[in-house]
Amino acid sequence: MKLVLEACGKALPEQIIDNDWFAARLDTSDEWIRQRTGIRERRLAIDIAGPGTVAPNSSQSGIARPDGKIPIDGTQVANLALDAARRCLKNFRELNPTDSVYHTTISAAGSDAAFAENSDKNTATASEVAKAVDVATVATSLSVAERIKYVLVATMSAEQRMPNIASQLIEPLGLNPNVLAFDINAACTGFVYSLETASALLKTQPPDSLALVIGAERLSSLLDFSDRSTAVLFGDGAAATLWSVEPGPKDIFISGTETAPLLLYTDADQHIRMEGRAVFRYATSTLPRVLQELAEVGELETDAIDYFLLHQANSRIIDSISSRLNLPAERFPQNLALCGNTSAASLPLLLADLWSDGTLSRTGQQNLNICLAAFGAGMSYGSVLMRRNS
Repeated sequence: MKLVLEACGKALPEQIIDNDWFAARLDTSDEWIRQRTGIRERRLAIDIAGPGTVAPNSSQSGIARPDGKIPIDGTQVANLALDAARRCLKNFRELNPTDSVYHTTISAAGSDAAFAENSDKNTATASEVAKAVDVATVATSLSVAERIKYVLVATMSAEQRMPNIASQLIEPLGLNPNVLAFDINAACTGFVYSLETASALLKTQPPDSLALVIGAERLSSLLDFSDRSTAVLFGDGAAATLWSVEPGPKDIFISGTETAPLLLYTDADQHIRMEGRAVFRYATSTLPRVLQELAEVGELETDAIDYFLLHQANSRIIDSISSRLNLPAERFPQNLALCGNTSAASLPLLLADLWSDGTLSRTGQQNLNICLAAFGAGMSYGSVLMRRNS
């Protein structure tokens, strides 16, 4: 079974902070920031009159008001996640106006047989599945809210230790209370880990089931605005992605962790600290190796992969990886110039842009080999290869 991206939605704070804002406060310039990072501007949920403070109508102490409802000021992580999720579900409903679907019913025994037969190739085509199982097309009137079985939120910047962000989205989104909802904190790698988790969980559910996978960050709450090495890098935002699974080439996930906690961390004051050169070396040495391994396991040449969607940390990192793989920059889309590094939100924000322009429409996905990869604190990395239907 393979993942299918059904819809996306994104949410960004209204306030845009350009490089000149930092140049007026730090020993830096617009030119320096662009050359070193590729970033021109970022969205931050802060009061521009007071660096490091949150917007005046934002509460630092919690997400929910006494009545249990999420406030609507838009600056909390939960607000960003909720806004992105609502946009995602709205987009899905616009593509499916009757809010019903046709799906393929596959017997459990036949499904197991089909995929066991092809386990050595990590693939099972739709035709191979059809030979092994009885297939019947049936209609269901289940709404999208009823079909969502899982809500996963990748974040490292939640304002509260508990409850988690995911659980706060269930009622506002009108989802069934029996949905499984939880957060994953793997810093910038979090979205890929969440996607791998959702993929495994969806395969245990009926074929029309959906998983809502969100990346949401408010990194401005973790920034030391006197630290030039980190303050200029990060942005706030969220994006929600809605996924199903269907018969097709099995997705390949490769992930790993190395114990190097002092390369990228939050200090006692909860400010992000980073050894920039060491992180650069880690990313530019690890990801090319992992991407080549993905291609080998998928029995593809790297040149056969249409798009490499990488964590939007730094344009120099992405450019270095494309150069090391000897592939054109056009296969490595970037949006960090306008968003900055949004940690776990960076990959879903990129997916949302490509989904909106039609590149990753439901039909378009079927004809593409797509690779997602990220690296983050730990140090950790995660990647997935989603192959085109045969």
